[in-house]
Amino acid sequence: MAKEKPSKIPFLKETINKTRAYKLFLKSKGVNLSRLASSPFSSLPISDKENYIKAYSFSDRIIDGRFPEIFYASSGSSGKVTIWSRDSQMEEIGTDIHEQVIKENFGLKKGQKILVVILFSMGVWVAGSFTAQSFRLLNKRGYKITLFTPGLDKEDFFRIFEKIKGDFEAIILVGYPAFLMDILVKLKEERLLPTKKTFLLTSGSAISENWRDEALSLISAKNKVFSTNIYGSADATVMGFETDYSIKLKKYLLSARDFRQKNGIPDNFSVFNCQKNIYFEHENGELVITVNNLLPLIRYNIHDRGIVLDDLLRKMPLLKSLKKPKGLGQTIAIWGRTDVATTFYSLNIYPENISVILKDFPDLGKSFSGSFLIFTREKIKKDPEKLVIEAELKDGVLKNKDLEEFFKRAAVHCLVKYSSEYAKLKKTLGDVVLPEIFLRDYGKLNLVSNKHESNRRLIIKNGKKPFVG
Repeated sequence: MAKEKPSKIPFLKETINKTRAYKLFLKSKGVNLSRLASSPFSSLPISDKENYIKAYSFSDRIIDGRFPEIFYASSGSSGKVTIWSRDSQMEEIGTDIHEQVIKENFGLKKGQKILVVILFSMGVWVAGSFTAQSFRLLNKRGYKITLFTPGLDKEDFFRIFEKIKGDFEAIILVGYPAFLMDILVKLKEERLLPTKKTFLLTSGSAISENWRDEALSLISAKNKVFSTNIYGSADATVMGFETDYSIKLKKYLLSARDFRQKNGIPDNFSVFNCQKNIYFEHENGELVITVNNLLPLIRYNIHDRGIVLDDLLRKMPLLKSLKKPKGLGQTIAIWGRTDVATTFYSLNIYPENISVILKDFPDLGKSFSGSFLIFTREKIKKDPEKLVIEAELKDGVLKNKDLEEFFKRAAVHCLVKYSSEYAKLKKTLGDVVLPEIFLRDYGKLNLVSNKHESNRRLIIKNGKKPFVG
């Protein structure tokens, strides 16, 4: 498709003609609209949140003839929310994907009594409300799905779940991986794990195979696809999902070290099959999407680090069992974001959220170099997922407990101040989400991750603009 002319892409002409913002964007990039039909698709300029979403008004980015039915929000590096919206067409696509997951991955059928428990935040963020609506719409297709939406309220979940879990043939627990693992461990401790068929649906961050195996053991399941991860974003809602094929392919690629090194794929990565309403390219190690939504996006850089695998895999001597089934969308591998330091409880922690500590607390600048390591340690047995910050001291400064505590208070203050999502998470879950702080001597930051950690990211304060390495 990247070689196609723009005129061959069904909704591109409509987007240009009926979306004022995109027409203005093309003109600002020097694109001659009269010659567009004869130009390759790849010649279109790449847009992103900064040069398109923030540069043009919400109303100018909506395609004519459609209107926003639901608003939702995301929080960026500044802590200021970005407003997004969706309509019924987008929700129908979400319903298609959720039906594919429960039908093909979980083996559930119409007519079965299914309890779906939504453990995503149910506020203004996209995951909770979008997932709930997708499952509700499945009832119009002959499924018998009952929703229970406690969100992040553990007390509500445990008080009610115990009373209702026995009335259903199957149970689907849906949530952020870290929070869902907390719930599963507590269910086991309280001897409340359901005896009926139980399935796990996660989103918001990657899951390791160690996480998947531990989670499946808690629900007494062996089939890997009974724990399915969905790939989505506020920009485009659901973009992809794990399948039996993608999970097996990930296992194969984990052992294909030469292939991964050649294509820049690190040890920690995820593999998804994409929904068919979206088209992926990769440019300079980042994924670029084109999608016909209420707010259409053309060659939009979501700043997820990743690669489209399909063309590359055709050149590999894959096992016969890994032949891609017909009907699946593109296959992609992703491994984090270029503008995000790490993901914690499925929310993005930006480098600015950490580097700003020295600006808001200038006294700390006397002791710290301005370089930090940040990563997430996944839940191991009874230990919860942890956000870890390693702060490099200036040359000659000695570590001490008082300095460590001062830095921790400053870090929590800045995370709450500059990330509305983290602030809500802390209010809901309490001290369990406080970061672990380690002070490191000058020149002693260690970039090597272990199997229970996300990729360690180095945040360097370079003048006013921090960056991640």
